[in-house]
Formats: sequence, C-alpha cells, structure tokens
Amino acid sequence: MSDIHNQFNNSNFDQAVFQYNDKTISKFLGLPPFLPDVFLGREADLAAIHQQLANQNNLLLLVNGEGGIGKTTVAAHYSHQYRTHYAHLAWVFAQSSLVDTILTLELPLQLAPGDNLSTQARIDRLLLTMAELKAPCLLVIDNANDLSQLQAYYGVLCRCSNFRILLTTRITTFLQAPIHPIGHLDKTAAKALFNTHYADHDPQEDALLDELLVAVGYNTLVIELLAKNLQCNNRLRQKYSLGQLVADLRLKGLFGLSHSREVDTVYHSTGTALRQEKPEAIIAAMYSLGELNQSEQTLISVFAVLPAVPIGFEVLEDLLEGVEGVESGFESLSQKGWIEFEKGEKGFKCSPVVQGVVRHQHGVESNGQGKSLLFEHCESLIDRLVDKLDYEESTGHLLNCRYEQGFVYAQYAESLLGCIGDKERSLAVLFERLGRFYQTMGDIDKALSFYESYRELVKVLHDAHPEDVSFKDGLAIAYEKLGDIHAALGNLDKALGFYEDDAELTKALYNADPQNVSLKNGLAISYSKLGDTHAALGHLNKALGFYEKRSELGKALHDAHPQNVSFKNGLAISYSKLGETHTALGHLNKALGFYEDGIELFESLHNVHPRDVSFKNGLAVFYLKLGNTNAALDNLDKALGFYENGAELTKALHNAHPQNVSFKNGLAVSFAKLGVFYRDHKNDKQTASQYFEQAKTLWQALARDCPGYVEYQNNLEAIENLLNDL
Repeated sequence: MSDIHNQFNNSNFDQAVFQYNDKTISKFLGLPPFLPDVFLGREADLAAIHQQLANQNNLLLLVNGEGGIGKTTVAAHYSHQYRTHYAHLAWVFAQSSLVDTILTLELPLQLAPGDNLSTQARIDRLLLTMAELKAPCLLVIDNANDLSQLQAYYGVLCRCSNFRILLTTRITTFLQAPIHPIGHLDKTAAKALFNTHYADHDPQEDALLDELLVAVGYNTLVIELLAKNLQCNNRLRQKYSLGQLVADLRLKGLFGLSHSREVDTVYHSTGTALRQEKPEAIIAAMYSLGELNQSEQTLISVFAVLPAVPIGFEVLEDLLEGVEGVESGFESLSQKGWIEFEKGEKGFKCSPVVQGVVRHQHGVESNGQGKSLLFEHCESLIDRLVDKLDYEESTGHLLNCRYEQGFVYAQYAESLLGCIGDKERSLAVLFERLGRFYQTMGDIDKALSFYESYRELVKVLHDAHPEDVSFKDGLAIAYEKLGDIHAALGNLDKALGFYEDDAELTKALYNADPQNVSLKNGLAISYSKLGDTHAALGHLNKALGFYEKRSELGKALHDAHPQNVSFKNGLAISYSKLGETHTALGHLNKALGFYEDGIELFESLHNVHPRDVSFKNGLAVFYLKLGNTNAALDNLDKALGFYENGAELTKALHNAHPQNVSFKNGLAVSFAKLGVFYRDHKNDKQTASQYFEQAKTLWQALARDCPGYVEYQNNLEAIENLLNDL
C-alpha cells in the first residue's frame, strides 16, 4: 500500500469496467448517487475532503453536519468530480445495521447470496473480494448517524484497506477518524440558493428573505424546500407571498405553513425517482427521536423550547436542577449531532430545524394523561422559571435573581410559552410572572400581552374545572392585573371594569369560605383597587367607601394575626389611602391622623426588616405624604424633615435597583416635592431648580424607556413647566 498516495494523485481510472480473472466488475459498484443540479458555496469543501482522503493514513473520513445542511450533496459532488481518481466507487445508504449496509455490496461484486453462511462469514468473504480490487477505491456510506454502530464495526471498515471510506453523518466526535465539518452557507450563497428555486423572488423583499434564513438557521435543505413551495404555490398567480411565509414561520414555525404543496427533492430519495412530498413531511423525517433514549429525549425537548442561541452549561444545569443525567446527556446529544457544543461559551446550541422537528413530534404526542410529551419533558424547566421570576407583590422586586438575570429568564420563559400549547396551571402562572416582570421593568405593552394570555388560559382552566376554587382565584388575579395595566395606561373605565370583575369573583370566594384569611385579604385588596380607580375618576365619596371597607377588613386581619407582616403592611397602606382621600376632600386633620397611624406601622415593619425593599419603599411613601400634609397645615419644619427622609430612602432604593421604574419614579417625585417646598416656603429658587432638574432627568428616562406609561409623560411635562415658571 506504499504507493497509494501517488496512485491517488496520478491515476485516471476512467474506464467503465475492470477485469478480475473471470469477473468483470463495473467501476460503479451499484447505482451512483443523485447529483443535484444546484451546487453553491461548497467548492472549498470538495478540495479539503480530497486532500484528507489522499492522506494514506486516513482510511476513514467523517463528513459531519446537521441534518439537511448539505453533507449528502457534497459527498455526491465529490464522488462525481473525483471519480477518475478511483478505480471503483460505491455509494450505500446506512440502514439500521452498518454490517447490513456494507453487505449490499455483495451483488455488484457478483457474490452469490450467502444463505448458508453466517453474517461474519459473509463479511469476511466480502472484505477479501474488496481487497482484490484495484486501489484506491471510494466507498461512501450516506447518513451513518448511529454512533454505537460505528464504534461496533469500526474494525470492519478498517479492513477495507484499499478503500477510502467517506461517511456522511451527524456524529461530531469520533477519535478514531478525522472529521470534516459542513457548516451552513454564507448569506450570499444562501440567497442564491433561494433565488435558484424561487425565480420570482423580488429583491425588494430581501429583508424578509434575511429573516427567513435566520428563522431556519441557514439550513440548506429547508431553504430549498421553502423556495420550491413558494414556486409551486405561485406558478400561475400569487397565493402565498414571502411575507405570509415569514409570518407563518414567526408565529407557527416550520410545521405551520398555511399553504403547503408537494415539491421534488433528491434528499433521501430512493431508486431513480425524485422524492415528492410536502416540505413538512421531508423536514420531519430529517431527525428521528427514536434514536434517543428517554433522558436524551427529555433534554432535547428542553432545547426545543429555549431560544436557538448558545446557552452556557452552568445556566442549563441551574435551569434543570433536579433532572438526572444532565451533563452526560448534553455530551451525548452533542456527539450525536442533535445539539452543537460552543467552546467559547462553554455551552450548547440547538438549530431551529431540530427545534421545529422536536416541537412538532413531542408537541402532538400525548403522555397518556392528557399532556403532551413536550410539556411533560419540560415540567421541571417550567417550575424553575416560575421560581426564578417570583416577585414581591407590593413592588414587583425579584426575589430569587437579579434584574439582569431576570431578563434572561424572561427570554427563556417567552420562548417556552410560544412553543407549548398545553392548558396547564404552571403555564398560566408563568404568563402571570412574565406580566409582572415586564410591568416592573416598565414595558407595559408586553405586560399587557402576558396578562391577557394569563387571563385567557386561566379562564379555560376555570371553565373546565368550575369546582376548583384556585382557578376562580386565578381568574380574579388576572382581572386585577389587567386593571392595574389599564390604570397605568390611563384607561380608567376599562380598569374599573376589570377591578369590578375581580371584586365580584373574590367576594364570591370569600362568602363561600369566610374563615379563609387569604380570601379576606384578597377582598380587601380588591376594595383598595376599586377605591384607587374611583379616586382617579374623581368619585371621591365612592373611593372613600371602598377604602373604609378595605380598612375594616385589614384591621380585622391585623388584630387577629398581629405578627403577620403582610396584614400589617396592608393595614398601613389602607391608612395611606384613607389619608389621601380625606386630603382630597379637604379634611387635612383627618388625613394627618391616618398618615400617622400608617407610618407607625411602617416604621415598625422597617425596623424589624430593614432589608425588605417593600417596607423601605412604603415608609418612603408615607414620609412624602406626611410632608405634603404638614406643608399644607404650615408645619414647615416637620414637612421638610419628612421630605428629606423620604428622598433619602427612595434614593437608596433607586441606587440598589436602578432598573425598577417604580423606585425611579418615586425618587423623581421626592425631588419634585423638595423643589416645590424650597420654591414656595423657602423662596430659594436656586435649590428648587436643582431639585427640579434632577426630577426632570429621571422622568425623561422614564418617558423614553416606558412610553406606554401616561403618568411619566405627564410628570415630565409638569416638571418642565415648573422649571419654565421659575
């Protein structure tokens, strides 16, 4: 074999047959592969593969890449372009057994069926025959994705010493052989491929085409199939635009095409005919989940619902806390080519195509208990995200992670909810968590969207299980959250309607179980929300009535459970609301009394729990209101002290949590109040101007970052007017 390298470089085996004693053996051992007529952007791969196979130390070369990326096309073009360098060429498609696949060469090598021979004897006979052929020969084994088979029969392949063996595979790691990876096409080649199969593409829609390429991960086969589908649909008149296709991909994924026609492709075609099927059927067949064990199927389901971006191993391990076999499972999936290992990130990435196939197969398969396999596999992830996005009710402050982490977890939760359509309690909770997160972060449009999804899902659950009080309670919570958002948007009539629905449900729950302290507290909160909305609408007497009901329930709860900090906090807030309403009605002394009762409760809470941001925030709010009331009663020294104390606490909150829009707004209000005080009571316009400017800077940021909040824009305009009037 010492002259193989020179044979490889200098030979020109262009005859059709070779004579071996009494046998005439064709150059092609069996049918040659389909040769696709479109071949773009892979010329460098052909040269690199030939160089590797020319190395006499490399009997075996793995050409790997994800399904549909173009491995088979590259191998087919290689065998055609370099056919004169080989005496014989064989192309076989990997079956369940690699040995059975190789034994398909018996017929072209004129070996009689070995009915009375063992498999091992047949292999030995075949290898002896192959060894008599002129060297070098080329054997391509297409679609050899079973790592265990490759490991088991590696020795058989090594005995074909006068053959160069090329395997197309998704396997990414095999230490016994070199690997040539096939990546996705660059943007220019990918666009050219699309245009080749859809000649009517309008260059003015290239932005849509760019989005399509990203959505399918630049997968060569999928680009071809989608382009051909457009061509078939629009041959006579346009029935399916590129814009509609991209919208389908965006909203429903690869298996949600609204117009799907059978297309021709050479991908995994058999015999001499082109394969004719709809794109979805071809894509679904690219990956078989039956190749994976139960643990691997669970993990690939998790990847299928997360964003198609590199995710660090430590993050994944944390998200899957309690799931067994995570590390070994990731490594196995990576080695088998289902996910890609990202060395720089020390993490893994899953292609959009694999995600689509897994979501399609596991999303429609039931676990036998009315849940999809996709939901079952992702239950631990869902519970973990619910926990990560848990928050403090009064402030929205995240309890189990930092805000910058919260954005990442929210991204994961959004992706998951877009993939799983089950009607389950935990998914409803996750919708609510996302709504509250974005509400706290100031993205009111997203908050509204997730709260609406929360209401829709919990209503379905309530209608299906009307006897389950937790779903009725969840629906009441949904109404409350939607009321909060519409109140922030200035849609007070809508907010009032939602708060009334909330109160009706909560009151029914409480009346059915009057000893339930949680329901009593929920009804108290409902009355508070109704009071807030009537106050904003100018219905002060109605507001006062609801605040008094709220305070009555809150006092009963606090008296019965004096150590319960939530009830003490709620009662303090109710005193604040009563103080505000009496202030608006001109009853300043009554207002002062309620504020003083409330601040006593909040100072007690803050002293016992100095790190609790909600108590610190509540105390800051009370300082501000006491400042306003004392200023109105001409207790100026007291007023200034309260304003300064409030500003100090609010500044500490903002510095510790700069992304919390509520704290930023509170600090702006504190600065504005101090500015007004110095202008009106100290006649110090310079100091007033400094405070006004600080408030303006904060409200400018809020108005820019949270354009949906009417309050912030109004406050910005008001502070600008105050500055102009100085």
